[in-house]
Amino acid sequence: MSAAIMEHDGGLPRAEAERLAQAQAARPSMRAPERTEADRLVERYGELALDVLGWRNFAASEPDEVLELTVLVPGRGPWVAHATSCESMIRLCREGGRITGGSGVYVVANKVAPEIVARDHPDEWHPARNGRASDSDIECRRVVYVDIDPSRPKGISATDEEKSAARRVAQDVERFLVGVLGDDRSIGRGDSGNGCSIFVAIEPRPVEGDDAAGIARLLAALNARFGTEAVHIDQKVANPARLVPAFGTQKRKGVSTRERPHRRTYFTCRPTVRRVPLELLTDE
Repeated sequence: MSAAIMEHDGGLPRAEAERLAQAQAARPSMRAPERTEADRLVERYGELALDVLGWRNFAASEPDEVLELTVLVPGRGPWVAHATSCESMIRLCREGGRITGGSGVYVVANKVAPEIVARDHPDEWHPARNGRASDSDIECRRVVYVDIDPSRPKGISATDEEKSAARRVAQDVERFLVGVLGDDRSIGRGDSGNGCSIFVAIEPRPVEGDDAAGIARLLAALNARFGTEAVHIDQKVANPARLVPAFGTQKRKGVSTRERPHRRTYFTCRPTVRRVPLELLTDE
């Protein structure tokens, strides 16, 4: 592992113009004179399309790959949708934000088995009567998820001060990981609405023999080193079927107030993503 730590601003949050430029650069075909499918999606869906395109690029999602989306509805149970295309995912993210009582839209971070699309009608929201994706439904792991959240009562949004504290920890975590990895081409940065997320793009690896225990140890070590009384790094997100925010959607925990507002989520990463062996992070 490299001992050097690259100095940069941590990227949370980035200026909107820079974020837009990065998202557009992540789609090099858009530089061609002719309109592309990505052009059309951005024109139709705006900022939401930029975040979805950026996430799918980072997660190495194939164009026709099935992605499972979930809306958590406190007291009523989750709703689920299986997106079979990028446009379907964008549309479902927009529709999911309108489900009554939903606290947010989420996506399974790693690749799900395509067969689960047969659990219900694809490209539609429905109550999760046939269950949600479990670890046994994951074909391979492609990202490591570091969830950085301010400590607060369950079921409410964060204050600006609480979110700023999470951002400072996220910047420290990112600088450390950049030092381990050598640069930030493997790093994804998420604003989860109430806290921050750091992702590492790893080489796809089957779930059989998956090193969830090694990832859990990594998260525990990061929390021990960078966590504070006010901010913690969740050590329970190491399993392959873990949900992450569907970036570009709004988090709606509790009642939106001036002090604790509902906020939009967003995602940034380098235009060209470098996938690294998981062992760079988990080897002791």
